[in-house]
Amino acid sequence: MSAHEREYENPRKVVSEHEPLMEAVRAGDARRAQREASHHIETNAERVQRILAAHNDG
Repeated sequence: MSAHEREYENPRKVVSEHEPLMEAVRAGDARRAQREASHHIETNAERVQRILAAHNDG
């Protein structure tokens, strides 16, 4: 199983990662939504870097 597949083998985890952003959007809190979106992008950028590093090493 690839690093990418392991990252997304749990759909609940994927959904839970989006919940803070969706809650902020539903609440109409634009500043919080922006913070959550930025956090989500940064977290996923780090994840992609790890996946690419593992792919290049393996």
